[in-house]
Amino acid sequence: FLLALFIIWLPILAIQKPVFMLYHHALANGCSLSDYLRVITHGLLLDCTIAGYLTALPLLMTLVSVWLPGRFYRKLLKGYFGIMTVLIAAIFAVDVALYGYWGFRLDATLFFYLQSPGDAMASVPLGMFFIQLLVFVAYALGIYAWFTFILRFAPVKPSFPPTGLEQLGSTFAILLAGGILFIPIRGGVTTSTANVGMVYFSQNQFLNHSAINPCFSLIASLSKQQDFASQFDFYPEEKRKALFDTLIQAQDSLCPGDS
Repeated sequence: FLLALFIIWLPILAIQKPVFMLYHHALANGCSLSDYLRVITHGLLLDCTIAGYLTALPLLMTLVSVWLPGRFYRKLLKGYFGIMTVLIAAIFAVDVALYGYWGFRLDATLFFYLQSPGDAMASVPLGMFFIQLLVFVAYALGIYAWFTFILRFAPVKPSFPPTGLEQLGSTFAILLAGGILFIPIRGGVTTSTANVGMVYFSQNQFLNHSAINPCFSLIASLSKQQDFASQFDFYPEEKRKALFDTLIQAQDSLCPGDS
């Protein structure tokens, strides 16, 4: 089930690439079928990383179900798939629309505009809003229907009470699967971890951008956010103000005519 779950995420994520290129057909003008295929194959590196992240929680649920079996796991998994479906579909629908304006894939810049959602939505044409809503709904329904089907094979309710030895064996197998799952999450076994640039393959920047997984682009961008302003606060604000006021007073006493 876990292997099938990981594999089944890949076509769901990979289909974003040709849809993204077709959506921006003006930029993809002149791209051949081989270009589409290369975008998909090179993009699989980051698709595997996201598929690994998305499989991690079901792996933990399956591990717990070995020792505490029950019907509720199926409901938990179904709810989990529902939440992930909405998130992935929303990220893709927003990303594919914004790329035409930004020229780069979705990142933490989105949250800067969401600080004032009214102003952000005011600049969105009404027609585009409905188009992206349609993209979101169609993609979300497709993902959810696919996973509702695969969930029927989830081994979270054994047909007979497992023995202690069987539970230990299953636990070892699941932990081993978790160790293997860490490889695509990390981005391979080399010193370089998963990054946006690992899918770049062409002199055509649009093809490189098309190969990027927008979910990974957003996560990677969020993980690198730093509060640079606070790094330069050597003193607490109260002490800084006191020291600065002292300097101002000293300057005023030396140069009373300056303002």
